[in-house]
Amino acid sequence: MKIATRSDWKTLPLPEQRAPLRLDLRLDAREVERVTAGHIPADMDDKWFIYLEGSELFLHRSWTGVCVYRASLDRHDDGTASITSASVNRNSSEYAGVDDEYDRLLLRYLIERMLAGRDVPFPVPASSKSAPPGLFQHHVAGSGNREVEVPDKPG
Repeated sequence: MKIATRSDWKTLPLPEQRAPLRLDLRLDAREVERVTAGHIPADMDDKWFIYLEGSELFLHRSWTGVCVYRASLDRHDDGTASITSASVNRNSSEYAGVDDEYDRLLLRYLIERMLAGRDVPFPVPASSKSAPPGLFQHHVAGSGNREVEVPDKPG
């Protein structure tokens, strides 16, 4: 498995305009290996380029190279790791997102699903719930991640 590095793709730096995100994500040793490898886009429908540099995980949009997220990977002696802090791009000329809570959920999904390989549901914001199933997910995450059904919670 090739390990992604910054030089594998076009990348722009995370701008100064950013917001902090709090995550509470634990990774087992196998998942840490997968996260460490990152993600290099395979085709045009692959929307993210992701790599680890030191203890920082960078997530860039593949078409533009815009850095949308940066997360800190804290490794533990037993081979596991935690991600508790991150940043999201808030430069409106690079990234239109403004909802910190949705960005926290999306970043968590990208790490858990695309990197760690967990079978977790894609977070759909309320504003996109009327779109055909999977359309918003394809736009944001690409076609390589099938949609996971989320059962309705009893009211």
